[in-house]
Amino acid sequence: MRDELVRNSLALRSLLSGSEGDALEFLTLSELCEWLKIKPATVYDWVHTRFIPHVKLGRLLRFERSAILAWLADRERTGRPTKTVPLKKVSP
Repeated sequence: MRDELVRNSLALRSLLSGSEGDALEFLTLSELCEWLKIKPATVYDWVHTRFIPHVKLGRLLRFERSAILAWLADRERTGRPTKTVPLKKVSP
C-alpha cells in the first residue's frame, strides 16, 4: 500500500513539473469559482462528497482544467422536447 502511495506521489510530482510532455494546467479554488461562477462553499461541498474531480496537495485543493471540462461535458444535459398541447377547437 505504501509503495503504491509513493508511486502515485512521484507520478503526480512528475506531471506537475511537466517532465512528461505537456504540463497539466491546474486551477486554484478561487480560479475555479470565478470560472464556473459559483461560491467556494459549493465547491467545498462537492469536494467533500467527491462529486467534482480534484487533487489535494497537502492542505491545498487543485482542479485539473481538462478533468473539469470532461466532468462538465458528462453532466451536460440536452433540453427535453417541448410538450405539445393540443389547441381547443373554437366553434363558429
